[in-house]
Amino acid sequence: MTDVVQTTGEARSRHRLGLVMVTASAIFWSTGGFFTRLIPLDLWTTLAWRGIFGGLCILLFMAWDAKAQGRRLVRPMGWPGLTVTALNTVGMMAFIGSMKLTAVADVTVIYATLPFMTAPIAWFWFKERPSPRTLVAGLLAIAGVAIMVSGASSSRGSSLEGCSLAFLMTATMAATTSITRRYPGVPMIQAAGLACFIGSLICFPMSGPASMISALDFVNLALFGLFNMALGLALYMMGAKYIPAAEAALLSILETPLAPLWVWLFFAEIPRNATLWGGAVVLVAVLWQILGDARRGRA
Repeated sequence: MTDVVQTTGEARSRHRLGLVMVTASAIFWSTGGFFTRLIPLDLWTTLAWRGIFGGLCILLFMAWDAKAQGRRLVRPMGWPGLTVTALNTVGMMAFIGSMKLTAVADVTVIYATLPFMTAPIAWFWFKERPSPRTLVAGLLAIAGVAIMVSGASSSRGSSLEGCSLAFLMTATMAATTSITRRYPGVPMIQAAGLACFIGSLICFPMSGPASMISALDFVNLALFGLFNMALGLALYMMGAKYIPAAEAALLSILETPLAPLWVWLFFAEIPRNATLWGGAVVLVAVLWQILGDARRGRA
């Protein structure tokens, strides 16, 4: 009896730890817009140095994780891992580009449609037929994005170019998610770290000289890489092991309201009415889908 109680207590402790880790990861991920607004550098310079610092932080985490798990630092990737690396490289560059060109709230609303971009890829690729609930929720999310994008080109602080990059970033994540579901052995953290360094190599020839970057900007770039990339990814990967997938997904969408909140509080970037209404529709669709998944999991 004592052993059962102890096992139950340990399971609850791990579950609480998982909830805290995934919630923290969503908070760290939501800082992308804040750091993009905070750092007054051009797109290529920001991408180059953010990738270096992010890649180094991810490499440190990989070394710690490899030692803790008793495995090699670098694992074979194969074509799925190399494809994920390429997709991550494009996605990371599109993410910062979208944040530079349009409102942070627009980017986060579009990114919230990720589950519904992933569903058709999984359907066509490995015949994972979406449920009627997913199809309805996907149509609702599309309607929300249509509301948000309407008039973006003529609105201050918003642009169709930035929204297009946000769609590209979300599409790369949808493809990445589908590949990792089809090939679960893909070393995701390793692919993310490699993508950081590849992105930096691409961007450095077009970036400004390091001598033009202030010490404060270097500190902020390092914090950008540490918080938004390394800690966000590491905490999610560790925390998601201890809680159901539906709970992890539910906590992850905290990023959607938090990201525009930070830039509103610190930079007075107020979302458009269309973004607020469209974002509300998208969040309702995502929550409805996730809660449906959770109920099916308990059934």
